[in-house]
Amino acid sequence: MEIKKITLYFCISLFLTGCFQSSAMVGPAITFASTGNVSQAGLTYLTNKTVKEQTGMSAAEYISTILEEKTKKTKKNEKIHEELMIL
Repeated sequence: MEIKKITLYFCISLFLTGCFQSSAMVGPAITFASTGNVSQAGLTYLTNKTVKEQTGMSAAEYISTILEEKTKKTKKNEKIHEELMIL
């Protein structure tokens, strides 16, 4: 068997068995693998870990929450503006 197939089977088995605990490490690992930039991967990992500790959410979840709140405020402001234009 090729090393690529072995690696693929190993990764698939991690996902399917539920042993893939640290999703915070996946992004930096992919960054390191694609760019070879250790400092960028390390910074990404530390940022994700800090956001998780401070907010209890992953960085993507936190940004998504902020964007949703901003969208709700914008829609609310647009609705108020439309109501005022009718009057």
